Amino acid sequence: MNATVPSPSRRAFLSRLLPTKPATPPAPAVATPPPATFAVIAGRHCLAYQHSFCSVCRERCPIAGAVVIERGIPRIDAALCNGCRICHDVCPAPINAIRLIPRPPAPTLNPRAA
Repeated sequence: MNATVPSPSRRAFLSRLLPTKPATPPAPAVATPPPATFAVIAGRHCLAYQHSFCSVCRERCPIAGAVVIERGIPRIDAALCNGCRICHDVCPAPINAIRLIPRPPAPTLNPRAA
């Protein structure tokens, strides 16, 4: 008589070999710094500036109001843009019309200037 012994599952086998980690508490919420870049539209390459309707950048932008279409021409609000590059990646123009530029540093108050 051949009696077969059921083999343990891989999960059960590995849980016996590997030490278990204690549950880590969630990290405290940290204020995120402003994005390092923001998008601008190079008008000479944008299809909408060439009298063709194109709103792909606005349709794909995850931030509501960051790309606004005014009279058929897209405009990017730099204050709302988070620099995610989605508009840059989906631009259908033969030469990409979306440029990502570094955000200027925040002005600092100089106490000596007074």
